[in-house]
Amino acid sequence: MLNILHLMRNSGVPIQKGDVIDNHAPFLEFVGGVVPPQNWPKRLIKTHLYYGLTPRSSEAKYIFVGK
Repeated sequence: MLNILHLMRNSGVPIQKGDVIDNHAPFLEFVGGVVPPQNWPKRLIKTHLYYGLTPRSSEAKYIFVGK
């Protein structure tokens, strides 16, 4: 899912060889704990937090992937 979203945001240009998706879609748990969502850069952010614990922004788009 992250690779598909990355391709959509970057006009179909894939991640370069040797690069990792974590450089383009960091975990919220590692980067967003202190900064409120309205001040985050416009980028993909992934999380394993429960929905009720996920910070919200009216400008964000959320995608839930379940199994």
